Amino acid sequence: VMSYRGGYSPQERREIEAAMFSGRLHMVIATSALELGIDVGSLDAVIMVGMPITTASLWQQAGRAGRRSQTALALVIATGTQVDRHLVAGAVVGQAVFDRCFAPAEIAHELDISREHLQCAAFERPIDIEEDSRFINEVCGTDSELVSKALTWDAATLRWACPMSCKPCPAAKVSIRSTRTTGDDGWLVVAIANEPRRNAGRRVLEEIEAARAMFELYEGGIFLHRGHTYSIDLVDVDSRTALVTRVDVSWHTAKREYLDVVPELALESALPWPHVQYTFGDVEVATTGIGYRRIDSRTRKVVEVVDCTTPRLSAKSRGVWIDLPVGVTRKLVQS
Repeated sequence: VMSYRGGYSPQERREIEAAMFSGRLHMVIATSALELGIDVGSLDAVIMVGMPITTASLWQQAGRAGRRSQTALALVIATGTQVDRHLVAGAVVGQAVFDRCFAPAEIAHELDISREHLQCAAFERPIDIEEDSRFINEVCGTDSELVSKALTWDAATLRWACPMSCKPCPAAKVSIRSTRTTGDDGWLVVAIANEPRRNAGRRVLEEIEAARAMFELYEGGIFLHRGHTYSIDLVDVDSRTALVTRVDVSWHTAKREYLDVVPELALESALPWPHVQYTFGDVEVATTGIGYRRIDSRTRKVVEVVDCTTPRLSAKSRGVWIDLPVGVTRKLVQS
């Protein structure tokens, strides 16, 4: 049994994949990274812990087994989250989990994704704002300056072209496992030997994108790598490096964070009840780490709560918010 995720080095991933193909590995515990970039055609069963949000993701994960026309098993284990409870409740009343309809495909409006889509499209054919207005409006969303930020103006053709920094093949620079390329803003997790000598036995364990680093890399925490536990001794923000040491402990850590969602631009709204308005639009999601919990791995009980502060991480997204009457909010504050 082995673990598998996108942060492992290419050599480690190839070793695990080779063991799977040869039959030497009987089980792999993986993230969604196993869905992308490799063709595993001989799996007999897939067990999904937690309900996939979309039907497409559900079948994508279930489809890892039974690729070569053999009988296969796909099993979903629901967790205690609100989303899982809602989906399980729907299955109980008659809408089976695997019978859900596929949601219509939509163009993503995350800036990192849109920027790379534009660059790949412009590489195939330079973009004319007027001719391609419908496509541009769909991709750019509310950011009217995304074209000028992502592309280069070609005075000869009077069109927006793919910048030289993306050539010769912009699609090859697009990560299929993350919206952010690890090499640009990623972190290195470096294991150091338990020896006093400087640089003794240092090796890179994983590469982690910045969006995940704040949740997994904090001094005093425990980092898990291929079933082994490592103590996070030093987190260097300037070099984007975390130094870890192999330890044998019976506990792990979980990050504590404060989440703040701020509405920015309303796109659609509805008034289902008097004085209560539902709004869909652009939001800013900001997360600040405030510490971590030490949890006993056997009993799952919290044995210690540690306070510490990590840098604020913000991202643009879309969401739904509810505007409550002033009287209701005043009562909530008073209570």
